[in-house]
Amino acid sequence: MNTENMVLIDVEPGDAADFDRRFLERNGHPDVMCRGPDHASLCPILSKVGCPAVGDAHGIVFALDLDRPRHRAILARYCDVVRREVPIRVVVHPGRREKYRELLDRLYRHETALRALFSVRSVCVLGEGDGMVINAGDYIDTDRYPIDESGATRGALISGLREQIENDGCAVLRGFVRATRMPELVAECNRVSRFGHRNFTRTNPYFTADRPDLPDTHPLRRFYDRSNAFVPADNFGDESILRAIYEWPAFAPFIQDALGETEFYRYADPLADVIVNLAEAGGGFPWHFDTNNYTVTLAIQNAEHGGDFEFSPHLRTSTEENYAGVEAVLGGDSSLIHTLRLQPGDLQIFKGRYSLHRVAPLAGPTPRYVAIFSYVEVEGMVGSPDRTVELYGRILPVHIERAGLRNDALID
Repeated sequence: MNTENMVLIDVEPGDAADFDRRFLERNGHPDVMCRGPDHASLCPILSKVGCPAVGDAHGIVFALDLDRPRHRAILARYCDVVRREVPIRVVVHPGRREKYRELLDRLYRHETALRALFSVRSVCVLGEGDGMVINAGDYIDTDRYPIDESGATRGALISGLREQIENDGCAVLRGFVRATRMPELVAECNRVSRFGHRNFTRTNPYFTADRPDLPDTHPLRRFYDRSNAFVPADNFGDESILRAIYEWPAFAPFIQDALGETEFYRYADPLADVIVNLAEAGGGFPWHFDTNNYTVTLAIQNAEHGGDFEFSPHLRTSTEENYAGVEAVLGGDSSLIHTLRLQPGDLQIFKGRYSLHRVAPLAGPTPRYVAIFSYVEVEGMVGSPDRTVELYGRILPVHIERAGLRNDALID
């Protein structure tokens, strides 16, 4: 067998239906089905012999019964010997994810090409029992913000948000996520923080190359240190609270109503629709514009000091870059700059494509976590290849295929 892109499926007899082998094969990933050891045999991976199938695998689906000690030992051994770039997808029955949390938390892996097929964030719960289905409404304070209802209360909320956005280019919903649920979001960020693409570089507000033909003060020539990290969207799978909020049927229509937009779509970028920005001491994010039209941020954890959000609303339009205005902001014109201090649980709705903004430098040992949910005016839009590499360290074929898909001619 050609082992290139091969996936090892580790299941017990009779469980083959739990994973669709044909789906893998159609997508160019041959598979090897392993039924696990019988009661009288020792799995090769637990012996000095080792298992050739494990060594050849480019991805592993593990569906053995974790209630059996030997099966837990096999999974633990996978964590020790499988190459770090190989993702492992564990299929468990309801209740087992929490029961074996310590073992399952060892499964985080670096990204690979197989990421398009199954999440590196690697636990899949069969069925909906044991309360394992994430309901975004349990996290959002719907008593205060009834975004899933119609009527006068929601209408008044929308009117207030539209007024904020019209005046300031952004609106804030304080305590949007219940304070009692915030520790769970912090824990999620802690678990995936290792996958953040940390990039220490210098960039201008447009993430473009230098233009020596322009004056030194031109915004395209103003470069600043950038030293924070982004956790790409493909680390937030079905078990993610943040993913559940983003995909909750009531969420996107609420954001669209608040913005008053008719053309409104989820960001189709598989690396950037739901992400976490991670900033540590000394870091921040220098002045920039967003690629996507609309950015919704959820503050999850603040650093001890710094990290204020600074922005200059409505600085450019879809047809005018307004380099003079950008140059004034970069020069420190305080009359053009608004400052916002978000607290954990606060939701911000922001037109980041048109408003120059930054995160001020941080101090203290606690990292700043902010979740970012993105939306666009053009269906199917993704990030540009150059900017995607800059922020996430890699690109996917879709970034090449859809490069230039925009409804404006802005630099980026």
